[in-house]
Amino acid sequence: MKGLNFLKVSIGLLLLAAVGCSEAPTAADEQVKSQADPTLTAEKQGLTVAEQVEKLSQLDKEIRSMAGTAVAQSAQQCRVVAVGSRPCGGPEYYLAYSVSSVDETQLLALVTEYSEMRQGFDAQQGIVGTCEVIPEPKLVFIDGYCRALPAATY
Repeated sequence: MKGLNFLKVSIGLLLLAAVGCSEAPTAADEQVKSQADPTLTAEKQGLTVAEQVEKLSQLDKEIRSMAGTAVAQSAQQCRVVAVGSRPCGGPEYYLAYSVSSVDETQLLALVTEYSEMRQGFDAQQGIVGTCEVIPEPKLVFIDGYCRALPAATY
């Protein structure tokens, strides 16, 4: 039964990511977000499972959008961050970004919020995984962009 829940939630996250909302956040959205206490779990905030899935999807989109294409002038501006949480431990994925094109403090705060929420959601829903470990990628600077290459490619 837990495997079926994992499948349903995973499909839900994928569908939400595919459908998504293309509107930029409004000033009111930013104000509400800044007033929210990130230490409160989704359960304590009174969010339904569907609302939690939607919030996770929105945070993931915001993180990816903020990191963008990771344009940089040099390799010293390139960073990689572990994002999310897998049921057996470790991140969901790694993301390359450039400190020259992103507010690093804001990005890392979003990554922390998403990762903590994801870990809490998985625990609350009893989600299990395959217990694969995603190795940290090699960070490279190629033609003005920061790239995270999978471990198998170097």
